[in-house]
Order: sequence, then structure tokens, then C-alpha cells
Amino acid sequence: MKLPEKAVSDLLKETVGDDTVKLVLLIKDKENVSEFKIADKLNITVNEVRSILYRLNEKNMVFSTRKKDKTKGWYIYYWTFDNKKGLEMIVDLKKNRLNDLKSTLNKEGLTTFFVCPNGCMRLNSDQALELQYKCSECNSVLNQEDRETVLNKVKNEIKKLTLELDEVLKLREEVMQKHEVSERKKKERKKIKIKVKKVKVKKKI
Repeated sequence: MKLPEKAVSDLLKETVGDDTVKLVLLIKDKENVSEFKIADKLNITVNEVRSILYRLNEKNMVFSTRKKDKTKGWYIYYWTFDNKKGLEMIVDLKKNRLNDLKSTLNKEGLTTFFVCPNGCMRLNSDQALELQYKCSECNSVLNQEDRETVLNKVKNEIKKLTLELDEVLKLREEVMQKHEVSERKKKERKKIKIKVKKVKVKKKI
């Protein structure tokens, strides 16, 4: 399962930090990547790699296995990005953003805003009235904001995010279907093994 890079990047920036993006994009479609190899690829120290991985691990985004180096005698950790967990978090993040945008659209449609021509502030009508329609930063006269322009911008963001959410929901559905097929095959193989064992027992008798 390959997750969209932009969706993963947005998730990491929102939940863990910008410095985690390069590392995760490096390992997200691989399994059991050595922390030393990660450090080498990113040109940072192993301690820096571990610091990032531990933060990701706190969010359950990565998991590790360890193997003992036969030559040096110490343990080396190998890391994997949990695509399934990442996908669920991406879905939740996009749903929350979509709800926020819809709430913003409703608020923007009901409220009149005033803005400073120099970009110092944006105030609702009550706040602007208190300041006598003058910017408290630069003393410029506040202008009434073009409501339609703002509303159209939010609507476009909602449309774009809805398409992105549909994409990851479709991906999640595909993953769930593959998992169900895999589980069904496991059960079928288990039944066959049980039948074979029973046949062998009968033959012995």
C-alpha cells in the first residue's frame, strides 16, 4: 500500500513536526530499515534519527525490530512506517479539516469583517466599531472585506479537500478488502491443514 506523499507530509507536519517528513518519505514504502542506513541517507547522526523515530513511535506511526550484530555484539534497530495507522490518521485529519472549513464557511457567511489595508488585522463589525474603524497598529482606515471573495476561497478549499478525502477513503476501502481476502485465505488454509491431519490420523488407525 502506497500512501500519497502529500497526504503523508501534511499529516506529519500537523501532528509531529516538519523535521520528520524526509525520514518517513524515505522509509514509508519499505520494511525494516536500519537506523544507521537512515542516518547515512539523510546525512544526520544516528542519535538525531532515533530522536525523530521515538517521536513517531509515540504516535504509533512506526514500529521496530531489533537484531544483534554478530560482529560488533550490539543490537541494531530496524524501523517500518505503519501505513495502515498512517492512513487512518490521514482520514481523521482530513475529516476534521473539512468540518472546520464548513464551520468557517457558515461563520464567514453570517459575519461582516473589516481589514487593515496594510494587512495588520482582520476584525468583525463589533471589534471594528470599538476601534472606530481604524487600525490600532498603523492607524489606517479599515476597509470592509469582500465577503464573496472570501467565501469562494473557502468553498474551493472544501471542494479540493473533499476530493482528497474521497481518494484516501477509496484507498482505505481497497486495503480493507485486501485484508478480508487475506484473512479468508488464511482460514481456508487452516481448514485444509486440519483435514489433512485428520486423514493422517485415520490412516494410522
